[in-house]
Amino acid sequence: TQVFGGLFGFFIIGFGIPVFCVLMRYNLVVDGVASLPVAMFFGSILPWLISWLLYQGHELIDLLAVTGVYLNGFTGFLAPALVGLVALRAGKRQPGGQGNGDAKEST
Repeated sequence: TQVFGGLFGFFIIGFGIPVFCVLMRYNLVVDGVASLPVAMFFGSILPWLISWLLYQGHELIDLLAVTGVYLNGFTGFLAPALVGLVALRAGKRQPGGQGNGDAKEST
């Protein structure tokens, strides 16, 4: 499993970063947000610097642990409640939906 873990990191993550860098640089230049040298720094150099800083030691593991707690908390607890509230409100707005029971029958 260690061999396949290393291969996963090399092929998936390693090849994904350059594609991300090219797309970011291209979008910054085409949209007129940044000049070519600034887009080159933010799209190509800065992501590598940040990843290198986080790769040294346990900072990346700590960052992933904290973000995992927040994302799993949101996904497991808050997101279902928000989806339920939106569904209840949508049901009350629709004619013939399960509203508050004030619908009158016309004969």
